[in-house]
Amino acid sequence: MTNQIQPKQITIKEAVEELEKARGSTLISYISDSRAIFDPDDCLMLDDNLTQLTNGGQTKIKKLDLLLQSPGGILEAAYKFFRICKDYSEEFNVIVPLSAKSAATTICLGANEIVMTSISELGPVDPIIQHPQNPNVRIPARAIKEYIDLISNPDRANFTIASELKDTLNKTLDAYLIGSYEMALKNSKEIIEKILKENQKVGLDETQTKKVIEEFTEKHASHSYPIDRKELIELGFKNIVKAEDKPEVIKAIKQLFGVYTQFMRQNNLVKLQGNRFQNRHIQLIRIEKIDQGKITPPISFS
Repeated sequence: MTNQIQPKQITIKEAVEELEKARGSTLISYISDSRAIFDPDDCLMLDDNLTQLTNGGQTKIKKLDLLLQSPGGILEAAYKFFRICKDYSEEFNVIVPLSAKSAATTICLGANEIVMTSISELGPVDPIIQHPQNPNVRIPARAIKEYIDLISNPDRANFTIASELKDTLNKTLDAYLIGSYEMALKNSKEIIEKILKENQKVGLDETQTKKVIEEFTEKHASHSYPIDRKELIELGFKNIVKAEDKPEVIKAIKQLFGVYTQFMRQNNLVKLQGNRFQNRHIQLIRIEKIDQGKITPPISFS
């Protein structure tokens, strides 16, 4: 009988501790799938998360790593998330195992180090506008701009939109949202500029900073456009760390990300935030502590 190699059995806590050991850091994690976005509630949970690691905020974490996977969300919430991480630490770094898009990208721009794998990517910052009277209405600012450009462009006069769809769009995009999209786009530029000018580790001069702001806000038509570490280095970023330069780091990143994503899929979770002591799953079920039972990561991540 042929002996088959079994995947390594490991708990979330053990996987977190292995990455902390490899990086010489204290790790927190924020993992969400395409159905979940950054919102203000994430900041409340983050504050609880970091309070637990700092004796109620009495001490600062010497080296804080954030394992970040996110499609983006509300820009102001992501900016506050970044500020909280900075307030609780002496050094703040971001590890991107796969992607940190849009609003999540702004968190990366403020990090001392952006640790990226060969498949990691950031993306254009496309802020989400949330309706003040109906919080369930959340629309990317760029989508509003593209719709207005489309229906007002004389060169697209022959482009037809079904009357029912146009009626729905016109009702959804009321005066508040239509008037807010330019403000949101301007705000994204101001936040990116502020973060980059504060972050000396990025190493950008004034000309490079302007180019980076354009790259992340205006240059690309799609919210999904991938900006990988090669492009970041070409733009002048001096704080990009290639994860595979240290085998123990890349192995630990893949292992932990594999454990987290498998657990989330098995339990139909869309968002998870945690540290070495506890992990909380969010949205699809009530917030509670995850049982630190044995979890088998995918073989490719073992």
